[in-house]
Amino acid sequence: MAFDLGYDESGAGDTLLISMQVSLVEQAKKFKRQWKNRLSDEELEFFHSKDFGNFSSGIFRQLSKRERADLLNDLGKLVSRHLYVGITAKVTKSIFEQKTTPLFRSKWGSPYTFAIQTLVVSAYLFASKIGMRPEFNILIEDGHANAGQAVISLNDAKKAGLAFEIPSRILSVALGSKADHPILQASDMLAYSEWQRMTGGNTEIYNVMHQDDMLYLPEFVDLDKELIDINYQSAERWMEARKEWGRKKYEARTQTADGVRQIQSNNEAIDEGATQQNQGQTGSGEGS
Repeated sequence: MAFDLGYDESGAGDTLLISMQVSLVEQAKKFKRQWKNRLSDEELEFFHSKDFGNFSSGIFRQLSKRERADLLNDLGKLVSRHLYVGITAKVTKSIFEQKTTPLFRSKWGSPYTFAIQTLVVSAYLFASKIGMRPEFNILIEDGHANAGQAVISLNDAKKAGLAFEIPSRILSVALGSKADHPILQASDMLAYSEWQRMTGGNTEIYNVMHQDDMLYLPEFVDLDKELIDINYQSAERWMEARKEWGRKKYEARTQTADGVRQIQSNNEAIDEGATQQNQGQTGSGEGS
């Protein structure tokens, strides 16, 4: 069973944040449908984190503070129900230039492309840890200047393998808009909320995305601290160290693939209950 990976970015100046959301394909379809249905209740086409706190203009201008909080909480529940892990990678562009060689950059590309490839490696480690085949459909938000480079790099990886030699399979790579893809809206929420946390901004979205009782697992990776290891150690040694990623948090929630299957079973029961409750209502959402 394949995974859908969705990417979006945040940050400013010298700091780049890339967030990746991970979901099984079937759960991503349900997530897309239910996300769009919830937004349609508020006559919204999509969720854009940067506008969420704007009460004078923007896409949320018709919603009160209470209505916004209710919407955000409901979307957080959908994230917890259908997305398994969200990982944010931080790269400082000047540090990337200082700590890497021209040969390294010719292989990994820009800081943006480097972060995306590294997050694919993290998705591989997650899939391996739960005993599932690391097969990925990759969707990148189309707003960044280096998004095209990342697509080219990942399409090359479909043929020749990632910069790290990992036994994963990339099924598809594409650019997409937030307006059309809820998984990118969820990536935007994660990246934007991490940036707000780092800069002392509004943490309302961050708090919804980082609840202790969520099955969803958000993680933060500071690639500045790992650039030397990636550059000078072998890929195998670096990957072995990264296999400890999220161990304590993860083992507290799901220890094996049976845990993920239990989550899927719970989701199906929730979905069935929601379907029965909403019989007769309009707005079916998309199935893919």
